[in-house]
Amino acid sequence: RQINKIRALEKQLETKKLREHDIILNRWKRLHPIIRNHARMYLKRAESGQLRERNIDCWLRDNWLVLIKRY
Repeated sequence: RQINKIRALEKQLETKKLREHDIILNRWKRLHPIIRNHARMYLKRAESGQLRERNIDCWLRDNWLVLIKRY
């Protein structure tokens, strides 16, 4: 009986690890096409010279933290 309990606990631990692995893998599967698409669109804009940089001169900065945005 003791051996059966130990095996049952090992089986539960194994299934828990597999579930965590599947969760991470599924998250990556969801994010990968989004990342690839954004990169493709960025490179397209960079080739054609359509990149616009954000004007951050109006932001007061202290240790890279935006404190106040002046207009």
